[in-house]
Amino acid sequence: MAKNAAKTVIKAAITEYPWQAKLAKHKDELSKGVWGFWDLGAWKNLGISVRHRARLRKEVLLAGQDWPYDAERKEMRVKMKGHKVDRIAAEKRAETGIIGLETEYGILNIKLLPDLTVPPHSIAYILELLPLHHCAGAGCQFYRAEGRGKSWDSDGNRINNAPFGPPFALLQGTLEAQGTTFKQIPKENCPLIQRGSVAWVGSGPEFFISLSKP
Repeated sequence: MAKNAAKTVIKAAITEYPWQAKLAKHKDELSKGVWGFWDLGAWKNLGISVRHRARLRKEVLLAGQDWPYDAERKEMRVKMKGHKVDRIAAEKRAETGIIGLETEYGILNIKLLPDLTVPPHSIAYILELLPLHHCAGAGCQFYRAEGRGKSWDSDGNRINNAPFGPPFALLQGTLEAQGTTFKQIPKENCPLIQRGSVAWVGSGPEFFISLSKP
């Protein structure tokens, strides 16, 4: 009588909670993975289909039970928005002391040289501008562009005794934040201007980029 009663209780429990029987049946398969598992270099699907797995998961959760067979969720990485190539380029510039001056024609990479600019007032000023996010419009713009003309060759070398201009082989602009008062940059010791050098005009905020060699 006792055995019959126990069997009756078990059958009643399985009838009332059918998910328990399914869970017990597929427990070993579910523990192998979410979609399947590798066995001796070959991929094998689970013994329970994805649809039946999802249905069983729903039944277990609706019954207020835990479902320990989901894949572990990885922590979300916080990344700045933008194209992947731009993010990688920005990270590389930050590691090498290079800032990017974004224009409608692309990004101009400018390498800061604290060892050659003594004392580095210019670098300190530029670093102060970076987090402001409102260096735009009239504050940061190019307003003058002059080619090499006949005084320099395509590599920026001066041709014989050609005059230094015009044209003067440079790009000129202004660099300051709108809404803030610009303080003149004190004089610094700096190396000889070369092709690609960036320097202030006087004490700023006007600057130029040289397109030629001295």
